[in-house]
Amino acid sequence: MPPQKHTGRTVLIVSAAALAAILVVGAILIGARAGTNTAKSGTGTGSTTGGVTLSTPDQIGSLRLATDQTRANDMRSTMSNIGLENPYAVIYQDTTVTGRTTVVWGGTGSMMARSNRSAEMSGFMTAAVRSMGGNVGNTIDVTPAPLNGVARCADVSGTGIRFALCVWSGYDALLGVLTGGITAQQAAQQLSTLIPAVAQVH
Repeated sequence: MPPQKHTGRTVLIVSAAALAAILVVGAILIGARAGTNTAKSGTGTGSTTGGVTLSTPDQIGSLRLATDQTRANDMRSTMSNIGLENPYAVIYQDTTVTGRTTVVWGGTGSMMARSNRSAEMSGFMTAAVRSMGGNVGNTIDVTPAPLNGVARCADVSGTGIRFALCVWSGYDALLGVLTGGITAQQAAQQLSTLIPAVAQVH
């Protein structure tokens, strides 16, 4: 298979996710160091016991692992440099729509296990969208079965590009999922297969 070339829209989506990752993870670290909202295992809204291992399957439904993971590697390196212990970032390409890209980023660790996951997700989503110069639009709560935790997807407006942002918070993990060219409703359907595929509870 020839190397996949990033289109202009793909570069913008990945760049937006990279910027959002830096700002959002920074906010998480600041909150953790300040001792705010740190959850004890098994307490609080949507909290669960156990931990999560994040993997990168070659294919998830119509999403195939992108050949070029350079920007994802850079995101992981940056998140690690600013203090995240177990950073995660990966880029997928939709095999059914040319140029449609999904970026998944976040990580695992005790600082991700918060007592108020709903508030954490709202903060994550708002910070990520604002870092792109956009606004949070229509928002949909998602049931991340068979995994526990809480998940939410939203349309993003005001950037000149249509895309959707989803956030999942469960166990000791927090993930953002950014996809170009789809609505929040479509993103919610994608999230229901993506999260169980990349997150394994132990």
